[in-house]
Amino acid sequence: MLQFILRRLLGAIPVLLCITLVVFLLMFVIPGDPITALIDPRAAELNPDAVKLLRAKWGLDHPVHIRYWKFLCNAVRGDLGKSYRTNQQVLEAVLQRVPATLQLAAASVAWATLVGVSAGIISAVKQYSVIDFLFMLLALIGVSMPVFWLGLMLMYLVGVRWPLLPPSGYGTWQHLVLPSITLGSAMTALLARITRSAMLNVIRLEYITTARSKGLAERTVVYKHALRNALIPVVTVIGLQMAGLMGGAVITESVFGWPGVGRLTVDAIAWRDMPLVQGCVLFLACAFVVVSLMVDVVYALIDPRVRYD
Repeated sequence: MLQFILRRLLGAIPVLLCITLVVFLLMFVIPGDPITALIDPRAAELNPDAVKLLRAKWGLDHPVHIRYWKFLCNAVRGDLGKSYRTNQQVLEAVLQRVPATLQLAAASVAWATLVGVSAGIISAVKQYSVIDFLFMLLALIGVSMPVFWLGLMLMYLVGVRWPLLPPSGYGTWQHLVLPSITLGSAMTALLARITRSAMLNVIRLEYITTARSKGLAERTVVYKHALRNALIPVVTVIGLQMAGLMGGAVITESVFGWPGVGRLTVDAIAWRDMPLVQGCVLFLACAFVVVSLMVDVVYALIDPRVRYD
């Protein structure tokens, strides 16, 4: 297992390098300039020498390959540069936003797992019933519904039309409810469908029939024998969706004004703040790699037959 983890971590290095290179090139080719995005264009025309000094200060007067190489050399030492807009260390700015993003992602995963897995189990046990049809219809709607639209509808209905919860903001558990529901809606629907499919495949196997023939209670058969062996695909989806939530939080945090890494990324792109964009994307990529690795490790804990030789 230790050798497997080390191989995965070493394999993640070229992936992260490719991600940083793509983001760096995209920020280089998109229209706009960090200088004109941060200062008045008229002031730039009146004082071109000040613009040249700012370019030299931030290294924007160097060719793109030299700038990228300097970024990599500094990143190895833990220095992701400074924000063009705030002059704050990028690593410090990202770490300040990480708790809010983790809080939102954890709440979304928790309720999505509870509701989605429960709905999938009930649908499998009551296959072709009205409950099964209703749950799968809701799951189809949840998968198809755009996150930003659902967020805006919840803000209007629950936050404005019937003011039960704060429509936006950060600080209390009430502020967390609407963003977590919005962010976890697609994951809930997907988990319900995956759990139903996995459970239907398992409960038809011979060992389940044997367990029932021994007189075990149906609850014991479903939850102790069937569910554990159906958890492999479910854990895969939970892990990948958890990593995807870190990126999907970009939209949700922007809609609800949630002060996380996602909203920081959007602001950094609007400001053409390249060091900050690189830092945010690098964090999201690392989160995806770490969560994927954790999913592979959990496999061995759930199913003793899984080995990483």
